[in-house]
Amino acid sequence: YPRGNRDIVMMGLFLHDLGKTRELYFDRGFGYTDRGELIGHLVEGAIMLHDKAQQMMLETGTRLPAGALTILQHIIISHHERPEYGAAKIPSSPEAVLVSLIDNLDAKTVMALDAARPKRESDFSLGGNFTEKNWALGVKLYRPDPLAD
Repeated sequence: YPRGNRDIVMMGLFLHDLGKTRELYFDRGFGYTDRGELIGHLVEGAIMLHDKAQQMMLETGTRLPAGALTILQHIIISHHERPEYGAAKIPSSPEAVLVSLIDNLDAKTVMALDAARPKRESDFSLGGNFTEKNWALGVKLYRPDPLAD
């Protein structure tokens, strides 16, 4: 997509879940911090990016272009696509739409693979070539690897 800004898309893909580093904690399993429950990783990530851009300006004199900062913050707060999925805003630039779609594609692909072809054999419940209906994806998934004999 040559008319899109590849650098912004790549930075957006790298940064879109930045806020999870403050949203979650690990103690024998993952849990949510108080800020994670109250602010969430989308808004937290946008705040973190703003703070880091300010720090970079103060320490090095290098300024992230205002347009780049704004669109990267937009990508972070919109990558869940819709408010009902947690987005603070709907993706409103070609780059934000692309990052949101890639994130959604990744999440659904992982769901499909985990359901149809789990990593551990013990997780593989027998019952034919199809899984039970996966409600998140809305389908029963075909289990066999198409190229395996």
